[in-house]
Amino acid sequence: MVPLAVDFQGGIQNAWSNVATFVPKLVAALVILLVGYLVATLISRILDRVLERVGFDRVVERGGLRQVLARSKYDPSDILAKLVF
Repeated sequence: MVPLAVDFQGGIQNAWSNVATFVPKLVAALVILLVGYLVATLISRILDRVLERVGFDRVVERGGLRQVLARSKYDPSDILAKLVF
């Protein structure tokens, strides 16, 4: 019979090496996701304020969407800002 040699130390070292290369990539992906979320939120808020300032809500309501938006808690600029987000 041929004795089976198992290299446990090599396997453990390989596993730790895989973890050590995966964790920084995971952290970087989470940071990118967080920054993207913050940027999207900021752009959405800025767009909402700009649209309200230029009178976008009044123009849309004059266009006949007043009845549709009456049942909603959002105004037209909020809806457009959510779409951009």
